[in-house]
Amino acid sequence: SMGGRYSRTLSCWYVLYSEENIKYIKDHLSTYNITWLPEEQPEVKPKNTQRMAKGAADYRIALSEEQEQEIALYSQYLRVQRYSKSTQEAYLTFLRSFLGFCSPKRSAYITLSDVHRYNYEVVIKNNYSISYQRQFISAIKLFFNYVVHCSFNTDELERPRKTKRLPVVLNKEEIRQLLVCTTNDKHKAILSTIYGAGLRLGEVLNLRINDIDANRMQIHVRSGKGRKDRYVKMSKANMLVVQRYLNVYAPYRYLFEGPKQNRYSPSSVRNILKRGCEKAGISKRVTPHTLRHSYATHLLELGVDLRYVQAFLGYRKPETTMIYTHISSEKVDNMVN
Repeated sequence: SMGGRYSRTLSCWYVLYSEENIKYIKDHLSTYNITWLPEEQPEVKPKNTQRMAKGAADYRIALSEEQEQEIALYSQYLRVQRYSKSTQEAYLTFLRSFLGFCSPKRSAYITLSDVHRYNYEVVIKNNYSISYQRQFISAIKLFFNYVVHCSFNTDELERPRKTKRLPVVLNKEEIRQLLVCTTNDKHKAILSTIYGAGLRLGEVLNLRINDIDANRMQIHVRSGKGRKDRYVKMSKANMLVVQRYLNVYAPYRYLFEGPKQNRYSPSSVRNILKRGCEKAGISKRVTPHTLRHSYATHLLELGVDLRYVQAFLGYRKPETTMIYTHISSEKVDNMVN
């Protein structure tokens, strides 16, 4: 009547756990002088009383009117100094978070120990990157040097050393597979231009139609990183892909446009690259900048002089280009002991 079943594995009978079945079993066993043991109570783990570290966003709270005016002056200073839009947004975000962390203390009374506390309580405990910490220090130093004169010497604010990692690079076959697996004409043109001209993501998205010189096979990169213009040579393969894309899509203003003729979004390019790598079976951690690294490495493997590679990439210092000499596999393989 209880619907029991026998388990050969456990060598016992088992029934559905219910109040009716438990009452039935208790009533049946009561005539055999059998003691019914109480059910084991589940172990209750003590609550974790340790306070979780708050992230940087948790401190972006409403600030005093005085600090809002200081932030407005800081924003104005960044615009006057012609910092890039992304840098302006990042610095203002860092500053709001830090002032919220120090609240209700006024900006002029913030001390060096407050900066150290923020670095530990927010940056270190949340395992934020070294580049995040370096950028935070840069934003704070700029604020206290030119907007609010604080009670400590800003020269005492030191940035941690950069992590020097070798960039991930795709070999030529992986690049070929990536472009073959990217069948959409616009998507193929974007990836082909980033790799074929060694452009940064922001540079390729800022390209306008008249920046492409089909006769001279050149791209005019305007206001690249550091507000530096440069010309980059286009390959024939890249030019054919771009021309096919232009014939199909006919953009109006930007070379690569999104909805309503606006500039194509960075996230869309990252998604295109991610899908292409999945189709091509590429397991490396690939970003749009990986294509730029691959372009520079392949130029060196073809024997192009380092100074030309520096000019194509738009680097100010030759030392920056030297990193690619450490990852040029073909040159290493061809060296004679």
